[in-house]
Amino acid sequence: MGADLGASFLKRFQPKDPGEISSRLSHAGKWSLYFLIIGIIAGLGSIVFHYLCLLGMHWFMDFMAGYVPPSPAGEHHLWPPTGRPFNRYMLLILPALGGIVSGWIVYTFAPEAEGHGTDSAIDAYHMTACTIDEAVRRLLAVGARLDHIGGVDNFCWPNIQYDPATNPGGRFKAAQLVRACRALKDMCLDYEIPLLSGKDSMYVDGHLPGRYGEVHKVSALETLQFTAIGVIEDVVACVTMDSKVPGDLVYVLGVTRNELGASEYYQHLGYTGLNVPQVRPQAFKKVYLALERAIADGLPASVHGVYRGGLGIHLALVAMAGNHGLQVDLARLPQEGVDRSDTALFSESAGRFIVTVDPHRQGAFETLFEGLPCACVGRITEEPVFSLSGLNSRGLASMGVPELKAAWKQPFGDLI
Repeated sequence: MGADLGASFLKRFQPKDPGEISSRLSHAGKWSLYFLIIGIIAGLGSIVFHYLCLLGMHWFMDFMAGYVPPSPAGEHHLWPPTGRPFNRYMLLILPALGGIVSGWIVYTFAPEAEGHGTDSAIDAYHMTACTIDEAVRRLLAVGARLDHIGGVDNFCWPNIQYDPATNPGGRFKAAQLVRACRALKDMCLDYEIPLLSGKDSMYVDGHLPGRYGEVHKVSALETLQFTAIGVIEDVVACVTMDSKVPGDLVYVLGVTRNELGASEYYQHLGYTGLNVPQVRPQAFKKVYLALERAIADGLPASVHGVYRGGLGIHLALVAMAGNHGLQVDLARLPQEGVDRSDTALFSESAGRFIVTVDPHRQGAFETLFEGLPCACVGRITEEPVFSLSGLNSRGLASMGVPELKAAWKQPFGDLI
């Protein structure tokens, strides 16, 4: 099997045209030259920077304050000590002066480094909360523990500096940044996630030329990228998303609500909406801990979170991943305030999972989720047909899984 995989890999990446080999070698040589030049410039720059730091230390600390910091063992100062008397007050003043000067340099020449600090189209608080909740669920779905998760945040934000002519929305963008920071604090405290690091990418704006020579300013949506990492004690116990065996039961954990605001579905229809998904950490954690216990007991055959696009999209992904069919009745879905089948399919409510379970383990699984939003909505079928019934239990849609997979792959062309 390994030989077959290797041959398949080589065949896929083997040049189809003999002239392509020369083109690839030329391309590789060009980039190798670029890398060499960049490495030389970076190395020389670091050397110059190092000597400038030593010069600054000699001038400011020794000459002005009379303080000569000890050099590392085996190394010597580039310039001999001046012998000036030590001035403790000057040593205290120098860092303050340095901060003032560096602040002026950054503000004047590099404002993007000042370090200020989808659903954000409506409210960045809920965008941030949903982003963190999704990261948590992606870890839980493979077998991580809720009490052993660390996070890294990255704010990707447009310019928040208000200007009535060039940035009239600056104050709103700044308010959204404050809302996002509050959500980051609330979610990390509720889920007890330590932030290991972070990064701010501010001024995510551009100026694009128009058809008639005019220039249009384009600003990115206020976005938080959140990376989460967890520890799994036994990698063999990891759970995957693909449906496993025909006859397995399909469960949905968590409540589906009328939360289509800024959803993929509304974006497809040209709407924005109002009801954004909201994270309810205290209620969600009960489901998350029960799922954690179920995975530890080996009860689920597969687990997959419901993310961007909604339940319908992710049910289809589970079917495509396992190359099996699914029969699902939306009338059985745990839901609140949902009176339309399209809302049930495409609402992006947080806190939800799709879980498949062997019927022989049904009792043990349902016992763990007693009193929690958990319902069996269907089963895996041998025939690769994705079949949905609406909220009235009548047939809503039926399509072949191969056709679904072809439609899903089509935008990627030959890449997959």
